[in-house]
Parts: sequence; structure tokens; C-alpha cells
Amino acid sequence: MKSTLSLTAILGIKNGELLENKHYFELMKMIFNEIERCLLLPNSQQYFENIVTVCKKTAHNQSSMLCDIEGKRPTEVDAILGYIL
Repeated sequence: MKSTLSLTAILGIKNGELLENKHYFELMKMIFNEIERCLLLPNSQQYFENIVTVCKKTAHNQSSMLCDIEGKRPTEVDAILGYIL
């Protein structure tokens, strides 16, 4: 579920800021809930907890999509979100 990490590219932030900023965290949850409804995920809470764990473990990292945007390179957005779209 890397899709919420692309939120870091939109906001221009490091991964951990999704957890540190209450507004970003709420936005992340809203996006997850929308994706979860599209995919009909079983045990959706477990998936969300996994996303939080990834954000914690990579808190000081910039997502590859943000690096691509800053480097004016094509992003992997289609590969990440294409199935959902």
C-alpha cells in the first residue's frame, strides 16, 4: 500500500511527517479509507497499521516519487495507483 506514501510527494514532506502532523495524518487516513473501499480489503486495520509502521521506519526518508518530482523525472504514479484507478 505505497499509495499513501505518494501523499508525501504532493505535500513535499518526508515520510514521517505523515504521522507527526495531525492534518496530514487525517488526510492519510481519508485516502486510505477511500482506497480500502475500492479494494474491499479484509482486515483493513492491519493494512493501515502496516502503512504507519512503514512511515515510522522510513520517517527521515523522502519518497521516491517526491525525489522524482524534485528531479523533474517521470514518477511511478501509474504503477502505484493504476490498479485502483
